Amino acid sequence: MLTIVIPTRNRPAFLARLLSCYQQMRCPYLILIGDASDASLRKEHHKSIDATSLYPQRSLECSSSSERFRENLMTFNTTEFSVKRTAVMRKSWQTAYQLQLDNYFGEWLVSSLAAIQGKVKN
Repeated sequence: MLTIVIPTRNRPAFLARLLSCYQQMRCPYLILIGDASDASLRKEHHKSIDATSLYPQRSLECSSSSERFRENLMTFNTTEFSVKRTAVMRKSWQTAYQLQLDNYFGEWLVSSLAAIQGKVKN
């Protein structure tokens, strides 16, 4: 399996062109974007991601962890393409890895851990 990692900072036009190119090629690989842009340019990057993503970003805005977990289960769509802090993703993946689960359940678990922590935001 191949994963494409795109580190970027303050280059919304470049990111938009690159994502559009991958979309036109029907790129079958997971694309991870590490965005260290200034706050003023992040919204432009998010627009490019939303315009080319097969997976919509979403927020879980419930007040308690149990409500967020329930909402995540009822409307499950992977949250891996939602905006999260690196530390949150790293901790969630480490937890899933330590449990030695299959990849399918692992993705669900990682999404659920982020939802429970209240870290799934558009």
